[in-house]
Amino acid sequence: MTSERSRPIDDVLVRLGHRLPWLLGSRRDLIAEVRGGLEDAAEAHRRHGLSPDPPIGAVDDRELSAP
Repeated sequence: MTSERSRPIDDVLVRLGHRLPWLLGSRRDLIAEVRGGLEDAAEAHRRHGLSPDPPIGAVDDRELSAP
């Protein structure tokens, strides 16, 4: 079950998964590694009392994607 806390991370991982080539185990391992790093970073962010929301004017990763 997805909690509200992990929703932004899940959204990023879904978009990442769509962009990665289908390499079965390697792809799954990479996404798991990225999830762990994002969850660690989000927890550190919250631990320091920072807002879980992106800052105003933050770049949306879709703006950076190649056509």
